[in-house]
Amino acid sequence: MIQKEVGTIEDSWSADELAIAFRGCWGLFLNTDSDDPSFKQQIGPPESDMGRTIVDAAVAQGVRHLVFSGLPEASKITGGAVPVLSFDNKAAIAAYARQAGLETAVSVNSGWALDIFWMETYAEAFGGFALIPDADGFLTLKLPPMGNDPELVPWTSLEDDYEDAVHGVFLDAARWDGQTIWAVSECMSFEAVTDTYNRVVGRDSARKGISSVVKQEILENYLDFFTLQRV
Repeated sequence: MIQKEVGTIEDSWSADELAIAFRGCWGLFLNTDSDDPSFKQQIGPPESDMGRTIVDAAVAQGVRHLVFSGLPEASKITGGAVPVLSFDNKAAIAAYARQAGLETAVSVNSGWALDIFWMETYAEAFGGFALIPDADGFLTLKLPPMGNDPELVPWTSLEDDYEDAVHGVFLDAARWDGQTIWAVSECMSFEAVTDTYNRVVGRDSARKGISSVVKQEILENYLDFFTLQRV
C-alpha cells in the first residue's frame, strides 16, 4: 500500500491517528485482525474494543458508510455450545456499528476461504491438499463430513470475489444498510473440490480422505477458516 502511495497509520487504537486517516473519507471498509496474538491469547483489550474505537473515530470524522468484514455470533447460534472468540468479537463490532450513527453499516461475510489451500499451514492441517503429497503421492483433503445432505460447503475466493461484493455494497449502500451479505463464490462438497482440482490439472492427483478425529490444533485451524481476510 505504501508503494502505491496509500496513506497508512501504525496504531489502530489511537484516536488521533484514526482521525487523520478518516478525515474527508466518504466510506470505510473495516477488517480487524482476529489473528493478532493479543486477541487470540486474550491479552489486553479484546478485538471488539478495537472495532468500537475505529467505528467511533469514523463517526467523529463524518464517515457516512461502513462495510465490515464480519462473522456470525457463534455463541448465540450454538446456544453457547461452541463459542469462537473471533466470531463473537466480530459480531459485537457489527452490532455496534449499526447503531453508532453512520448513514449505513453493512457486514460482508465470507464463506470458507478457497485461498487457504495454497497456504502451507492449512495444507498441513487438512491432509496436504493442495500443496503436500501424502505417502501415496496424492494431495489429500482430509476433513470430517459437514453433516448436511447433500453436502454443500460455501466457498469464497478472497482474492477474486470478496472485493467485488464489498464494491457492490458501496455502489448502492442505502439498499444494503443494516444487512449481512454472504460473499460466496460457489457451494460444493469437499469431494467436489478435489474432483474440480483434478479436472483442471488434467490428472487424478487429488482425493478426498475421511477424518473422524480432529486434533485440537487442527480444530483451531478449522474454525479459523473465516478469519483469513485482512486489510
